[in-house]
Amino acid sequence: MSNPAEPSNATFSSSLRGTQMQPPRRIIRVIGVPLDLGASRRGVDMGPSAVRVAGLAARLESLGHQVTDGGNIRVEIAETQAAGSENARFLKQIAETCTRTAEAVVKTLEDGMTPLVLGGDHSVAAGSVSGVAHFYRRQSQRIGVLWIDAHSDINTPDSSPSGNVHGMPLAALLGSNLKVKACDAHQQKPRHRKCLFCRGRLPGGRVSLQVGRVNCHDELSFA
Repeated sequence: MSNPAEPSNATFSSSLRGTQMQPPRRIIRVIGVPLDLGASRRGVDMGPSAVRVAGLAARLESLGHQVTDGGNIRVEIAETQAAGSENARFLKQIAETCTRTAEAVVKTLEDGMTPLVLGGDHSVAAGSVSGVAHFYRRQSQRIGVLWIDAHSDINTPDSSPSGNVHGMPLAALLGSNLKVKACDAHQQKPRHRKCLFCRGRLPGGRVSLQVGRVNCHDELSFA
């Protein structure tokens, strides 16, 4: 039995004012990006379907939101593609996917909806963040990004120990030499980005973070 003194799903308590306020209701468009080209281990392309099957739309609607599904962004099949450089495998195909993702995010915002992007490996962020940045930059507004991850994802082909592009999206967003078209005009100024790492940074990522002057916190450690 719920405690009547506790806020329900439809309300949240404002400790500053001592009142209950309605959270914002949103029209959400779900965008799936079944991308697994950025990782050496296959399988995360099933992520969008798994989250949908788990009841994402129903849960959001129970919170008062209106949900539509925009389907999946087209992603090339790894077995039909040339991997390219060992320092950044499938970079060309990932960049094309991120460009399509950014375009879908921009269209969603133009339609007055909130995009909810489901990946996929971490490289999808180069597209989702770029789309949001592009939309608001056209309105002379800046965005902020809170990056919560086990790793910094700020490697480049020169610093990556694996050549997996899922460890490089933050570098692309901050303006590295990665050729990701979606990011070309939408790099984020470091002062607008904060990072929280749950397992510490890779050596190459540490160098990039120092160069990019990103405000980082990695004191938390989980076994």
